[in-house]
Amino acid sequence: MSSDLHLPPARPAYGPASTRLLLVMLTVGYAWLFPWSEQINNPNEMVRVYMSRAIAETGSYAIGRREVGPDGQVRDRGLVYDQWGYVNDKALTCDDPKAERPNCNGLLYAGKAPGLSQIGAVPLWLQLRAWSLLGQGAPSKAAMVWWLRLWCAVLPSIAGLYWLARYLPRRLNQPQIGWAAVLAAAFGSLSLTYGQMFAGHQLSGLALLLGFAAVQRAGSTGNGGWLAVAGLGIAAAPWIEFPAGPAAILLLGWTVARRHSLRDLGWLALGAAAPVLLLAHFNWRSFGAPWKLPYGVLENPDFVRDIAPGVFGLHLPNAEKMAGSLLSPFTGLYFWAPWVALAWLGLVAVRRHRHELPGEAAAGQFWFSRRAEALVAWSVVAYFVFFQCSHSLWRGGWVLGPRYITALVPFAAIAVAHGLDALRGWPSRIGQGLLAISGAVAIAVTGAATAVSQGFPFEVYNPLREVVGPLLSHGWVWSSPLYWLGVPIAVAAVPWFAVLLLAIIWHIWSLTAPAGSSGGRNRRAALTAGGMLLAAAWVASLWAIPPQRNEASLAETNTFLTRTWWPSAPKGAQPLEPPAAAPAQK
Repeated sequence: MSSDLHLPPARPAYGPASTRLLLVMLTVGYAWLFPWSEQINNPNEMVRVYMSRAIAETGSYAIGRREVGPDGQVRDRGLVYDQWGYVNDKALTCDDPKAERPNCNGLLYAGKAPGLSQIGAVPLWLQLRAWSLLGQGAPSKAAMVWWLRLWCAVLPSIAGLYWLARYLPRRLNQPQIGWAAVLAAAFGSLSLTYGQMFAGHQLSGLALLLGFAAVQRAGSTGNGGWLAVAGLGIAAAPWIEFPAGPAAILLLGWTVARRHSLRDLGWLALGAAAPVLLLAHFNWRSFGAPWKLPYGVLENPDFVRDIAPGVFGLHLPNAEKMAGSLLSPFTGLYFWAPWVALAWLGLVAVRRHRHELPGEAAAGQFWFSRRAEALVAWSVVAYFVFFQCSHSLWRGGWVLGPRYITALVPFAAIAVAHGLDALRGWPSRIGQGLLAISGAVAIAVTGAATAVSQGFPFEVYNPLREVVGPLLSHGWVWSSPLYWLGVPIAVAAVPWFAVLLLAIIWHIWSLTAPAGSSGGRNRRAALTAGGMLLAAAWVASLWAIPPQRNEASLAETNTFLTRTWWPSAPKGAQPLEPPAAAPAQK
């Protein structure tokens, strides 16, 4: 039995030159800018950096120690704390088990899944040794963050999305749909923002994608090596980000359903061993038992209160969470990446591709078909959407989109591609048109926002109008290699924006006719231009959503953000003046 059962002939959407160009675009898109604001000290990222540094420099998971003085004042000390100061999102184990957090003596840990910090400790240790050998002393905080992002976010993102672009079009009757879906996923989704951050959201999704890819590569032959890789990817996802656990179980179920030998399960277990053991070791050394998680000993009483309802903050969705998580300007998944809404069409592929499994053979071959692939991808997306709409912390802090569910992005691309590929006639044309326009919108708004922020303050309602527009219009963009060579900031960012523009054009162009079509270029150019105009109108409608604050409050937010710019106001950027003080009341 073949894992490519009843599939169309394998053919790429574009040739080798196009895939090389895509690789260059991914490299510039994910590695060109350095989104970094040291003063904000983003706890979602920095608490993981603290723990990687603690492992690399002290061999301990503890990022510091809390001491309560005779005056009742709490003081946090330690190698990292003494140099870098306060960070949020911690766990605290009291020396006295009967003492109450947060006012107790004890050790401080990252209140996160440990996988990313444990992985990051390796390149960070190498960086520290290299700096020492070169006589440079210790690298700066920014240098450490950049290095960790490079190895644990940027390079994995480039590799994972490049693989998806090589793989997905070959699974479809209309490969151009897969190509367009990957462009939307790479440049118009949460991946673009969180693929440039040392946080677990993106890497857990890439771990799931690794498991998915290895299962497909193993086929039905029971290839032990690829099954071990599948086990590694599936187990690594919750090791890196706890909420990825149910998605990993879905992939594990699909993997087991494709197996025909108990020996295969042994290979899966072998691959899963390292993440499972490392997670157990962290829990045991930090909290006293392999099964204890940092969620049970959070240091911040507000976080403890927030996740108290339900199970670790999970309970049934309600209208506020669903509207805020999916549609709102400040967090909505479909506001920032509307093409993801088409992932629900994945179920169409499950229904329409039944002809792949004729007669009685269907029962034994289902899990090797495109129908199963579409079902698995759809299920992963559905789980993450349910998680986001069910969690008490659905706002997620300072965010650009619903960061907790970044891991769904590659599976949304797979579900969208299979769903649209299963349509025929006018539904297919409408579906591809919607993907073309919604994907272009996502690339435009996500790209513009990522150029100036990795998260917006709570008081911001429509980030596009309130923050992104003012900052971009005044030339405030993250630093880049050309900027550090002395080029003005706006000019230095041109390569990055050029990649986004190329991604928009290529995304729409690929859906105007079957890939490889030699005729009708003028028609395709006209359709592409029309699609860009419609996308621009959509973006304008999003931009027009009015703020819910007065102008003085808006100016105050943007002034604060520019004051946190690293290392200082960028060369060539215009100042944003603080609001004028109100006249004194007599």
